[in-house]
Amino acid sequence: MTITSRRRSAGLFAGAALLGATLAVGGTSLALWADAENLTGAIGSGYEYFAVGAPESDLTAADDGSVTFPIDGTGAAASLIDAGEFAVAIQVDSLSQGNKGLGYHLAEPDWDGGILAAAEISVFWVPTAQDCHPGAEESTPPATVEGHTSTPVPATYSAGTEVTSQFWCLAAALEALPGEGQYANIATVTAEDSTGEQVQDTDDWHAQVSTGLDPADEPDHEIVFTYSTFRPGATP
Repeated sequence: MTITSRRRSAGLFAGAALLGATLAVGGTSLALWADAENLTGAIGSGYEYFAVGAPESDLTAADDGSVTFPIDGTGAAASLIDAGEFAVAIQVDSLSQGNKGLGYHLAEPDWDGGILAAAEISVFWVPTAQDCHPGAEESTPPATVEGHTSTPVPATYSAGTEVTSQFWCLAAALEALPGEGQYANIATVTAEDSTGEQVQDTDDWHAQVSTGLDPADEPDHEIVFTYSTFRPGATP
């Protein structure tokens, strides 16, 4: 009898399992038992997000730890030629869940070889996108920003889904292009006339010298943003 009883128990268990599997087909599931356990503590990892782009536009998410912000070389060069200054705002969104912080660094491109190379260019943190405009001056950044490095997300536990947005400003000013300017010269000629008297004549001329640089020839440039996460006690 003992053996029969065990077989029936095993059979009932198998049948219940089969019934549960059968009821799960078609998207409906009937739970025959449940188990619950309360967990405490912080998770060791979580969702992270980092994206860069123009404010009020679709930002580009980082791929393998980095993302670039493109600079329209022709448009920037034309603005410098026409107005003598140029500015563009950059938005950076960061999110790191769990107990990992997030930090990033931006690297300016090599401006050599064109009109932008002759300009005075700076990239700096601004409180809002509206604070970035031609002629904008640098303001005091928060303690989380030093130079071109920022740590917008601290290494404290968080399960929030709101991104932290920061803004940067690329500002350029142009006074003169290479080879551009004014040229002036004065010539004096001294000779003797038919009576042996010395005579003198002076003439002068001016010229405006223009550069051969063309905004259409200005290449596009890229500012590279690289981010990383870090645990409490570490640095990005």
